[in-house]
Amino acid sequence: MVFIDLEKVYDRDPREVLWECVEQKVVLVAYIHTIKEMYEGVKTTIGSSAGDKEYFHIDIGLHQRPALCPFLLTIVMDELTIEIQDEAPRCKLFSDDNVLIDETRDGLKDKLEQWRHALESRGFR
Repeated sequence: MVFIDLEKVYDRDPREVLWECVEQKVVLVAYIHTIKEMYEGVKTTIGSSAGDKEYFHIDIGLHQRPALCPFLLTIVMDELTIEIQDEAPRCKLFSDDNVLIDETRDGLKDKLEQWRHALESRGFR
């Protein structure tokens, strides 16, 4: 059994990957447009004891507060790994935490390598 905790997945989720995955899951176009509007023109600033810095645009990552975001991340993880998932209980997705299970150590190493390649090739770590 291997537990995978993706590194800063909410911060690093490439938005183009998000849109591709949502479209693959056949989400209604009206919902996709609404979700995209949540991410257009997003800006933030960094505050410190010396005062706030200038605003800058954010064009990568998921918002971390809305309840929709873990669902969006689950869609992305499911779509990117759908071809290498086994039937339950061999592979379980929990947002940014995943579990891989296999009968043998070599089988588990193979699964882990497949997951690593599938996710790193799309910008995740």
